[in-house]
Amino acid sequence: MPEGVVNILILGSDTRPGFYGSRTDTVMILSLDPNAGRARMLSIPRDLYVYLPGWKVNRINTADQHGGPELVAMAIYYNLGIEVHHWVRVSFNGFITAVNALGGIDVYVERTIVDECDEQPVRFPAGWNHLNGYRALCYARVRKTSSDFDRARRQQQVLRAIFDRVLTLHGLSKVPELYSQFSNLVETDMRFGDLVPLIPLGTQLASDPSRIEGHVIDTSLAEIWRVPKSGAWVLLPKREELRSFLMDLFSP
Repeated sequence: MPEGVVNILILGSDTRPGFYGSRTDTVMILSLDPNAGRARMLSIPRDLYVYLPGWKVNRINTADQHGGPELVAMAIYYNLGIEVHHWVRVSFNGFITAVNALGGIDVYVERTIVDECDEQPVRFPAGWNHLNGYRALCYARVRKTSSDFDRARRQQQVLRAIFDRVLTLHGLSKVPELYSQFSNLVETDMRFGDLVPLIPLGTQLASDPSRIEGHVIDTSLAEIWRVPKSGAWVLLPKREELRSFLMDLFSP
């Protein structure tokens, strides 16, 4: 890793009232490089089948339930070599409330999407869509008519849209107020003091969005495999391809 890089683990948990056995089907690394003025988003598929340190080999989306964000971070470090410095976990309700507090977000849909959300039909027409918190969550979760890899890209798109909305409404000068407003909607080990050194990078990214890169671990880096004992379908890392990809992505 280049000097000064800060890696933040973002976890999206399906925890919600009346639902038990929650998992983090969204696992993303937001890698911030203040010296280079760049940010990288790396989405890790929920079915990636890896060793979870001190436990067993399993899907990475089971790690949080067993050992919290710390175990997810350990698994990422052990299997991918990426050190996690901070983590953020957001639930369905926290996400909906946060997006609604921003007045919704705007996303561009390339092709009309028709799917289900909470067993109800949902439609996102092609073009710009202004989404409230619930529809933004549904957009990020679409899977029946899409793939997990496309879903990961949509989640990155939603994260960018939230960033854009924060800048439009408040500007980075309002970070202290925003931290106070939203810190009760997520779980995180980040303090306000951890954010302050990153504000200049936020200014750079706002002025040049091309400095934000999005990447997904897909079937070029992991192969579909059936676990002999359970019969479950998972994604088995292609070790050499994955190692080469990560070296190219993160090396100075």
